[in-house]
Amino acid sequence: MKIPGHKSCSTKIIAAIVFLMCMCSLPVDAEQYESFGSLWADMYHYDKRVVKDSASVGLASNNVLDIGRKGTLSFHGDVTARIDKIYAQDPQGDKITTDLEVNQVYVEKKLSGDLFLTVGKKRVLWGVGLARNPIDFINSHKTSFDPEQTKIGTDCAVLDYYQANNALSMLITAPDDLSYAGFGTKFSMFSVGPNADLHVVGYYDKKTRMNLGCAVDATPFKESFLLSNVAVYGELAFSQESVLGNKKRNFYWKFLGGIRYLIPDTETFFAAEYFFAQDGYDDFIDPAAVPWDRIDIEYAARHNIIITLSHPRISNVCAFTDTLGLTATWIYNPLDKSRSLITRLESTFFTNWLITAEVALFSGNEKTQYGLYHLNHYLRLKIEFYWQKFWNS
Repeated sequence: MKIPGHKSCSTKIIAAIVFLMCMCSLPVDAEQYESFGSLWADMYHYDKRVVKDSASVGLASNNVLDIGRKGTLSFHGDVTARIDKIYAQDPQGDKITTDLEVNQVYVEKKLSGDLFLTVGKKRVLWGVGLARNPIDFINSHKTSFDPEQTKIGTDCAVLDYYQANNALSMLITAPDDLSYAGFGTKFSMFSVGPNADLHVVGYYDKKTRMNLGCAVDATPFKESFLLSNVAVYGELAFSQESVLGNKKRNFYWKFLGGIRYLIPDTETFFAAEYFFAQDGYDDFIDPAAVPWDRIDIEYAARHNIIITLSHPRISNVCAFTDTLGLTATWIYNPLDKSRSLITRLESTFFTNWLITAEVALFSGNEKTQYGLYHLNHYLRLKIEFYWQKFWNS
């Protein structure tokens, strides 16, 4: 399913292909090569009164090559190819579309012991939340409607400087129209309080204007026997562009607060999050008034409650269930009563392979947050593999 307003750029695709060809021709004195690949099939089921179903098949490849001692230079390439078939009400209206998306393609250079330079198309991760990141002013937002959307990066140059208790990141984004280039910075302070990390960010471009934010991630009860594995976190963002696509000089604020509990001696965790957007929709939405090319509908509601449960090992009875994991995310809009439930079953029974079955359910009428797309549910089967090669230096 294509996200409204998203476009591919043929020049970037050609550049990525050339980049990957160059990677294959590099000398073999590289220290490490990693390859990640995935193949998936999707089926989207819509409200039959509005639109018929669609299906897609995709193939993705992510390659990392480290050159020089101690990873002083690395190349990253991540490309997705997909074929979509859309079923129309009239069978003669069925159509097939193809798309080649360059998710990430960049070079990372270690300039000195603590200084790194990255140039290319990369997803720059800002924020500490699971389902929402209000302070992520640069990337395409996480979305329940298309899992592949979260892989798409931004053309940028990033300079990172790391110290024991803090880190500084400065970046320049370079869209197709360079007059909309952006400038951003992130300053992180670790252990500023009792087991707490603080991140302060700022970003400006001509389109969204000024964006400011901060994030905190803390484990305040580390000394408590019962609550030592409880973490609290939050993000607060101020933006001059409304989540509804309105461009004004006033600042609109968004907030995410969460609590996460990790079961002792396991990787199982439970998280509850609350998301608030000051200028989001209060109640029901008029589909005709939605500026599809400018908004992200999952960030456009005033209130969202999000519950996540991740259980990486269902049981230790046998080797199969020991490698079987379950993740479920429930998102609820308390104003219009719409909701979504995403469940994911993963298996790593085969070495270096990950098999995933995912089901997403959406509930709500056409004037609600999760009913606006007329999407009832989607099914996804995904197979991923991982391969790694080391060379003697």
